Amino acid sequence: MKIRSVLCALAAAAAATVFADVTSNVCGLLKITSDLNNTIIGVPWVEVGTGADVKVAKLVKTDNLTPGDMLYYYQNGTWNAWTLGAQGWERNTTVKVDGITVAAPQEAQGVARGKALILERKGDVTKPFYLYGQFTSDAAAAQTITVGTASAPSYTLLASPKVEAFDFNAEGKIVNPGVNDQIIIPKNGGDNTILTLQDGKWGYRKATTAKKFGKTVTTYTWTQADALAAGTGFWYVSKGGTPTFNW
Repeated sequence: MKIRSVLCALAAAAAATVFADVTSNVCGLLKITSDLNNTIIGVPWVEVGTGADVKVAKLVKTDNLTPGDMLYYYQNGTWNAWTLGAQGWERNTTVKVDGITVAAPQEAQGVARGKALILERKGDVTKPFYLYGQFTSDAAAAQTITVGTASAPSYTLLASPKVEAFDFNAEGKIVNPGVNDQIIIPKNGGDNTILTLQDGKWGYRKATTAKKFGKTVTTYTWTQADALAAGTGFWYVSKGGTPTFNW
């Protein structure tokens, strides 16, 4: 594809850009700005040339990343991992997640749109990174979640495949969530934003600190969730719900 040779020069031009190629495929580049050491990233594109699930090793461009950075993919209770090496993304079968050695990923592991990965950066997180692939106008398949329970929650990594912010409370986007389910949005330091349902809307407890009678008092107000930036994702925690995500 001729487009490959000009991507780096054009990458800084815009947050989400598509480039027409002479083969009639339309390639896309999505700029992600995140200050997190561990960013959940989406899959907005398909594989260049075939339209199949984009390969993990091709999705995340290595520009502005650091050797040793990691990609993690979680599916059906199993982790896979890749490390950024001299030749690009290389499969890693020795790293551990929560004390468990990851499983060997497929040689050319693909990830469907609507699924998500975790990018662990060890270098300068103030620099943006880029997701690359082929644009498709086809709608991504609706995502269903494995049901969990209060004592044994089910965790699923998800991200909208669209190159626009995802509104958790938009009509019809999340259908049939459980009243005790949660959505976890990562933040640095482990102080994650945890969304819960209240009157059918997703939101979080917003802390406000003030001085009162010489003491510092913190109050909490339930606040409706903001839209999530394009290309970034979240953990969905089922504690009984069987939601469907209609991207």
